Amino acid sequence: MATKKLYFYSVNLLDSEGKVCNYKKVAEILKKIIEHNSVEQGEYKTLDLTDNIYEHIVWDVYEYADNKFFGRISKQKPSNSLVGRNYLDLKKKDINRSSDERVSGIEQYTYGNFDYETGIFMIVGQMGAPTELAFSDIFKRYCKDYVLELLPISNPRSIDILYNAKKPEISSVEIEIPLPSLSILQNALEWNDKEVTDNLEKRKMTAKIIVKAEGRKQLLSDKESITKGLLNMINNKMPRYKKAKARAKTESTNMREYDFFEKHFSYTIDIVNYHIENYERVYYTVDELMDIYKKNIIMAFAENKKILLTLANR
Repeated sequence: MATKKLYFYSVNLLDSEGKVCNYKKVAEILKKIIEHNSVEQGEYKTLDLTDNIYEHIVWDVYEYADNKFFGRISKQKPSNSLVGRNYLDLKKKDINRSSDERVSGIEQYTYGNFDYETGIFMIVGQMGAPTELAFSDIFKRYCKDYVLELLPISNPRSIDILYNAKKPEISSVEIEIPLPSLSILQNALEWNDKEVTDNLEKRKMTAKIIVKAEGRKQLLSDKESITKGLLNMINNKMPRYKKAKARAKTESTNMREYDFFEKHFSYTIDIVNYHIENYERVYYTVDELMDIYKKNIIMAFAENKKILLTLANR
């Protein structure tokens, strides 16, 4: 199972004079762009955003006609950044070595989704893949009368959101502390006084502490006051922490991660990239993964829609 972060942006549409237009006009423009500029691929349409011929950027658009614009966004990678290997004889093989990379290549990809009704764009964070700018680049390339502006939706103090929610339940807490105390190192690592002193003098140490319940149980009892007491304690000591997270759910939300230091709103999705057949892993194809990502993205948006609309003033 792979854990991915889904990031959210509110979309503004500006005309050539910089005047803000109704964001709901974006849907109409996108539909015209796809219908007039994309290449038909059967189950999807491909839109080319390439500026530099040696670094192709492409949208494979699977849905755009109804209430959302959903697709796979790919960015070309140099073929020498990857190597193939036969695991029977362990011989390596250059990938795409015989091809002209202006004509064919390999790509790193991610997924983006734009909700027409709310004007909220979401993208899965993936190192090496295109960023959210690939969405605004559609307008730069195909509709220069308008500018598509993407504003990251800010993350309010999520510890306050969790504290003020009804019936918060915490399953795990993770904190990172710079320069842990002598007693922590002695108790956890059984270091003697000299070892502790020598290491503390270097002042380059942090300690990560993870406390979690077994299985799907709560970390604390079901008393709301005890849960809020823990959140109060974390809040009071936040200046001492480098990181602080909690997995929790409330009366109105499912279990999710709350990052108390993150500036922009995000949501963690879990992607299963294989299934078991005859006790062996069988990895999903790229097209099968597309459907898995789509379902997870839509579910994540539905679960967070209320708070996203509030934060984006929509």
